[in-house]
Amino acid sequence: LATEQVVQPKVGAIVCCGIGGVLDHTGIWVDDNTIVELDGEGLIKPISVKRFTKERSGKQVFIACDSHAQPLTSEMAAKRALQQIFQWRDYHLIENNCHQFIWQCFSPGDSKITTFKQLNLKLAQMFDRKIYWDLCDCR
Repeated sequence: LATEQVVQPKVGAIVCCGIGGVLDHTGIWVDDNTIVELDGEGLIKPISVKRFTKERSGKQVFIACDSHAQPLTSEMAAKRALQQIFQWRDYHLIENNCHQFIWQCFSPGDSKITTFKQLNLKLAQMFDRKIYWDLCDCR
């Protein structure tokens, strides 16, 4: 669910933006203005918020939060993302995408996921709460 809340990002938060009005792209916030993502070529890399939304339809970044606008975070997931920087994955739009990368940072070795919806469901189970996508105050 998208809300009107604006929240500050925190280390280990899941962020997303839109692609072409149809898909969502996800990453992990690792520090001040830095997100780790799996790009469409299969490279895991650190990027700025501006680069995260560049050439994507969604110019806004959203953060997975609870009902109190608190980002759902895992410092361990951020650490796992950072440890994989500049590694390559055999990227596939369905079978091995950014959502799979995010989920493996949160729950290594767990079952594969392929969609943004599945990522939301898994995160809701892990954090035992409904997921709200609040607007990131990423200035």
